[in-house]
Amino acid sequence: MYLRDFRFVLREHDFELYRRAREIWEPIELQVRGSIPKRFHFGGVGKIVLELGPEKEKRAEYRELLGVGLYHFEDFDVHAFLAIPRPAAIAQIIEITEKSARDLSERFSTAAGWLFDLLDEARKQPNLALHLMVAPQRTRPIRKRRRGRDR
Repeated sequence: MYLRDFRFVLREHDFELYRRAREIWEPIELQVRGSIPKRFHFGGVGKIVLELGPEKEKRAEYRELLGVGLYHFEDFDVHAFLAIPRPAAIAQIIEITEKSARDLSERFSTAAGWLFDLLDEARKQPNLALHLMVAPQRTRPIRKRRRGRDR
């Protein structure tokens, strides 16, 4: 199975907190998702989900369910994350992504240099990188509309 999706989720199921946090991490999430190489094998999963925050019941740090790799990053406080300045919050998400990806790369014995290069670029030029991250490049060309259709 090829990796084709990457997401952040909160373990604390509060939609308002998630919405506010997502405004900060979504550009990074989109850029990572848009930069996944074609036909990239990463532990035999099609999607990686980074679960952020403490859990009520103790589970394994990494588990797989239905082709989705769930990596739990417990050392995350969403309230503190939302209270810090935006540049510091972005830096924290970049750091979490890098730590998680390094651990997963070691577990799967798979190189993910493309991801580390992307995160290094975002770290060096956060404003430029985040501006570019808002609209990742399309991996497939846009299909031209057929003649005779006016939809």
